[in-house]
Amino acid sequence: MSRTPTYESWAAMRARVKRKDKKHQCYSGLEVCKRWDYFKNFLEDMGERPVGKTIDRIDSTKGYFKENCRWSTLSVQAKNARTTSGSGYRGVYEIKKDGLLKRWRASISVDGRDVYLGTFYSKEEAYEKYKKIHLEKFPDIKLY
Repeated sequence: MSRTPTYESWAAMRARVKRKDKKHQCYSGLEVCKRWDYFKNFLEDMGERPVGKTIDRIDSTKGYFKENCRWSTLSVQAKNARTTSGSGYRGVYEIKKDGLLKRWRASISVDGRDVYLGTFYSKEEAYEKYKKIHLEKFPDIKLY
């Protein structure tokens, strides 16, 4: 069973958290539960990987364990990513003029397209707009 899609996902998950290079620093501090040191336990907990899906952490700030993992499409995973724009808030970006911060822009990805939500004087105000739209469009995907 060493070359099934499920096995490949299991092996890639374990490799990601072990790497210490810059590309994988977002996994720094995350762990895979001890039970999943063995593929048979991972398979028992997660089942076979469905076509078109890969392993996803429900709460992207926590590690890999049965209660925090699911099989998801890449579009669901992108909305669940813990990356930010430097503002500290997902979907909120600085607008600078002549190197000086002027305002904050909010946007959200819907069906693969970037949707402009507005320009705001504070990043908190921009994030409130992002949250509102996110909860309307994606009620099943948690915000962190």
